[in-house]
Amino acid sequence: MPISFERSDKSIASSITAKDYSALGTTGLIVAYVATSAAGTFADNSTNTWAQDVNVNAGGGCSFFTFYCVNPTVTSSMDFTYAGGSFYSIVTMGFKVVSAFDVHSSANAPGGFSPGSLTPTAPNDGTSLFVCGLAGNITIPTIDSSFTRANFNDYGAGVNFSSAGAYFIQVASGSKNPTWTPTTGDGGTAMQVFAPGAGGGGGATDLRLGFNPVARLV
Repeated sequence: MPISFERSDKSIASSITAKDYSALGTTGLIVAYVATSAAGTFADNSTNTWAQDVNVNAGGGCSFFTFYCVNPTVTSSMDFTYAGGSFYSIVTMGFKVVSAFDVHSSANAPGGFSPGSLTPTAPNDGTSLFVCGLAGNITIPTIDSSFTRANFNDYGAGVNFSSAGAYFIQVASGSKNPTWTPTTGDGGTAMQVFAPGAGGGGGATDLRLGFNPVARLV
């Protein structure tokens, strides 16, 4: 079974509630991109352990955090909560058939719209999952290099920072360094690569995270 993208959710509050991530099964991955004003903690109502990958300075008082959980306990009614800061903006993405975190890159504001080139290093058959997030004061962002934007929150002055999440399922070895547009204003970005789980090679799949070319936005 190849890695597949299952769903994405978003919020401009400190939480995302009652979302069905049960399709991830026992070999899934959830990535959360959080834009806020201060460091904090990320948690869910299944008491999973979340790893924090990177903290990016997205400019304008925005801190951009990446959290992920490999092989989480999932249910049909999951809540995700960030505790810390204000002006929240959260995007989550869920994948199937994932094994482990591989490598990352990031870029701070100003001009942090390309995270830096990454080449997967974990053992694989040429397939890998790239995920890439953006935060700052950006509206209606797009991304190149064949990445699929899964979800985004537009910037709301005095209300919330912007955030976005995208993914690319690599089926042949190589490097990626996507660019988010627009490339003006304050913005920072981060990218992670994940290795496939057992049976995760072949087809439209990626190293660690799973993707299905059709996202379910709720």
